[in-house]
Amino acid sequence: MNDLLEDILHNLSVLGLTEKEAKAYTTLLLQGELKAKEIADLSGLKRTETYEVLRELQSKALVEVTLSKPMAFTAVPLEKGLSLLTRDLRNRLQMVEQARASLLEEWAKEKSQPSLLKTTMRIQIIEGFRQILKKIETIWNSAEKEILIQMDNKYLVRGHVLGVFDGLKDLPKLEKEVNLITEVKDEKTYELVKSFNFPVRCSPTIIQTQLTIVDQRETLIHFPTKDVGLWTNSSDITQALRNYFNDQWNNSLTLNQVWLDLMAGKSK
Repeated sequence: MNDLLEDILHNLSVLGLTEKEAKAYTTLLLQGELKAKEIADLSGLKRTETYEVLRELQSKALVEVTLSKPMAFTAVPLEKGLSLLTRDLRNRLQMVEQARASLLEEWAKEKSQPSLLKTTMRIQIIEGFRQILKKIETIWNSAEKEILIQMDNKYLVRGHVLGVFDGLKDLPKLEKEVNLITEVKDEKTYELVKSFNFPVRCSPTIIQTQLTIVDQRETLIHFPTKDVGLWTNSSDITQALRNYFNDQWNNSLTLNQVWLDLMAGKSK
């Protein structure tokens, strides 16, 4: 591997791609349109993992697919790809900085009242897909009035397959207000979210950070690419992220809008 290629792969990993994603994307940049088998052969990836890597790159809008048989893939131009990755990093950094500032501010207030520390603010790091799902289920069940959820379609479908999210459909019957922001990229996901008896809106951009906010009192933030989550009952962090969720909700698309776009794409 020459020095230039090593530098490209390294810098793509700095911008948030995994090593395998960087190899596949770089291969497509250098070679142009390729089929999955060709990408696997040229990049050194295992053929069984290539499709998963390509799906991840598609979700990040870095790779486009043609409807030929077998499917062929192309990379978006490097300048556009770097802009997309940089924008996503900025968005995540902004959220992290807001959470950090709120956490430090609340910690300073609580530190001056040691007797309240044990009962007021708590933080928990959660690792592993199943452990995160278990925590999501627990705080959903503890909700008294309101649940705000931002979750990408992949995580939603994975949880649904495991039966974790079956209880979502019953939440409105328990007089709990539920709002969900997700991605709808295919008919299967559309039918799933359509079955929910509460408002669902679709993010116009790729969802990188998953959120669950309950009763304005606790929040779970998790990052699917790392399967790591952070839970807190910090009121300041929860309020800041609730404001962020409301902004996302106001800028999101209706389910009908996205469905019409999907149907229009199929008819072309």
